[in-house]
Amino acid sequence: MTGERSLLHSVLRNSLALTVGRVLVGLARLVIAAIIVRQAGATTFAEYALLLGILAIAEWLNDFGTNEIAVREICRPGGDAAHWLRLVALGKLLQAPLAMLGLMGVLLLLQYPPHIVQAGAWAACSLLFMAGVGVYRVVFKSTLTMELEMVAEVTSVLLSLPLIAWALHQQGGLSALMACHVASRALFLLLCHLLAWRRCRFTWRGPWRQPMKELYRLAAPIGLIGFLVALYEALDLIFLSKLGQTMDLAWYSAAQRIVWPVLLLLAAIGNTMYPVLSRYWPADPARFARACQVALEAVLFVAGGTAAVTFAGAPFWMGLLGPQLADGAAVMRILALLVFVKAVAATLGPALYVVNAQRQVLGFITRALLVKALLIGLLVGPFGYLGVAAAAVTVELLFAAVPTVRLLRKTSSWRGEWDMPLRIAAVMVLSAGLAHTMGDGGGLVSAVLAAVLYLLLSLAFGVVSRPRIAALLATRRP
Repeated sequence: MTGERSLLHSVLRNSLALTVGRVLVGLARLVIAAIIVRQAGATTFAEYALLLGILAIAEWLNDFGTNEIAVREICRPGGDAAHWLRLVALGKLLQAPLAMLGLMGVLLLLQYPPHIVQAGAWAACSLLFMAGVGVYRVVFKSTLTMELEMVAEVTSVLLSLPLIAWALHQQGGLSALMACHVASRALFLLLCHLLAWRRCRFTWRGPWRQPMKELYRLAAPIGLIGFLVALYEALDLIFLSKLGQTMDLAWYSAAQRIVWPVLLLLAAIGNTMYPVLSRYWPADPARFARACQVALEAVLFVAGGTAAVTFAGAPFWMGLLGPQLADGAAVMRILALLVFVKAVAATLGPALYVVNAQRQVLGFITRALLVKALLIGLLVGPFGYLGVAAAAVTVELLFAAVPTVRLLRKTSSWRGEWDMPLRIAAVMVLSAGLAHTMGDGGGLVSAVLAAVLYLLLSLAFGVVSRPRIAALLATRRP
């Protein structure tokens, strides 16, 4: 009883910390985007967003699933934390240089201009610091102290704001912006060390060849999946940068930045659920299924409200980053729908790793990547950034969300109850449509009206009610 309550307290603390922290990080990145657009122009912002998108692929190579395997094994009864931390740290010594080479190889292969390649060299340096952060991340996740990691990340991002503003004031270009990113990542690592060094105890000595082979054997499916997912997410910007116009890339990147806080929040909830689900499966299938269902409904509720507000006030949100971006409101509305669709895979995806369905996930992610590349390639020419956005929503729904649901139903005790998710979707559509029709044509009034309507309709449709809240609280009891 006491142990269960302690676990509950840790989960709630981490959920709250990750929720607040991810939102703060997302908002800080929005401010960074606005600073760049207003001081350096839409073109520099588009190039900056492109580099960060490609950098995300390299950052996953820096991880390659080893963190998830280490957390899973440490959280299981009898897990040897020192052993797995040593293996992860040894792995980073190999993965970080390979990730740096991979980043530069992509930039050169795609024949980007010299100033982008030069800025990419700066960006590559951040991978060294993120390798160190990865080791401490295992500690934070396995001990359910992820709020400490969020403190470190939020602090490092917030302190980068004045640094970026100063760099642009000094007429710094894209390379200066990437140097600021490197400085932020270095601070992130330093703060992680200060907050976790007492719990990050391991020795470098000991056998490593066979244990490392075992780690990479276990991590290979997750690592390959993560790499494909990172590539899947970056395809939009890569195709636009090569086949679209500069303003297409700027509009699309700006819309992504606006929905980013919510996407980070969805990822945070999934990360919080991973160690919890690892404890429940396979020992308690009923509790595993209940946790999956509650998490899905909670995340869809948050995503639905965000999508409605974003859709109704799209011109207002885009205009916040810079007046020249307000004309891209149409893509903002399409990506608002993407937020709701992504909520499914973001919440249930981590559960697939817990039930060891990595190889099946690899199959449908590969198909999703290939179909998305084909569809974007067909639509980017005639329809530009709107075609790319439409392709992203379509592929996410049919080749990511649906396969995730089907696979989890097949491999676990979760069966899925769809009455509440369908109610949430109906409330989202109604509130967004009514606010768009009754408001001020996409301004702040429309956005606020969408939020009010969403809450009222949620009450009317039974999405939010006393019995529902009681049921949610009941899932947390031993």
